[in-house]
Amino acid sequence: GESVNSETSESQSSSENLTDDAYTEGLQFKTLAQDAYYVSGYTGTETEVVIPAVYNGKKVTAIGRSAFGSNHILTKVIIGANVASIGEEAFEYCDALTQVVMPSSVTQIQYGAFQRCTALTEITIPDGVLSIAGDTFSGCSALQKIMIGSGVAQIGTDVFKNCNQLTSVSVAEDNTTFASQDGIIYNKEKTEFIHIPKKLTGEITIPNGITKIAFGQYKPGTTYFFGCDSVTKITLPDSMKQIGNSAFEGCSALTEINLPQSITKIEFSA
Repeated sequence: GESVNSETSESQSSSENLTDDAYTEGLQFKTLAQDAYYVSGYTGTETEVVIPAVYNGKKVTAIGRSAFGSNHILTKVIIGANVASIGEEAFEYCDALTQVVMPSSVTQIQYGAFQRCTALTEITIPDGVLSIAGDTFSGCSALQKIMIGSGVAQIGTDVFKNCNQLTSVSVAEDNTTFASQDGIIYNKEKTEFIHIPKKLTGEITIPNGITKIAFGQYKPGTTYFFGCDSVTKITLPDSMKQIGNSAFEGCSALTEINLPQSITKIEFSA
């Protein structure tokens, strides 16, 4: 069926084009401010949804809280070019969603926005995004790859919790807060782990500057290699001093690991 409500008319010659965009039938809009709307819900039957940049002569600048929550038919969403905020739990439990096209206008991804989107396999966070709130991708059990843009300066807690198929996270080289190497997220200086994906595969080299693995904290799959069952070789740097309890537990494919002379402490059952 035809899912488009209004065709984009010829652009008016003004400093800013506020001509209505095509959008998917069933989208619901509410006024956010005098000059803006947000998407508050979706009652349509189309599986691919296009969120407009402009609706009713005003910009669409946000996706509201739980706007698409528990929608089980949505497979693809194209987010309009004026959306700056993706609200809390906006796409939570959208278990058919496989593709999210996020524009460069997005600056904030709020708490649990894509939580338990169990069909999502990869996602790209554009350069405009400054913060990814807690639990954003928590329970995205099919998620394998995440590309993080240059602008992200804040990653909340449990963002990748129970992402058990995650093979790699790559961070844009010009990001000034975070860095990635061999699929692992580090701080920019590569002196501490931010997240170690569960399905890292093959040979991993830990950068010089890391001094400890999971010492004194228990966060499975976050700051150490607990349950990383596809890693075959880990090369530790000369800066390494401490290896924490259960640091490599469940690394069933691991056949080789070096222990530099710099190590001063290895905890029980590492």
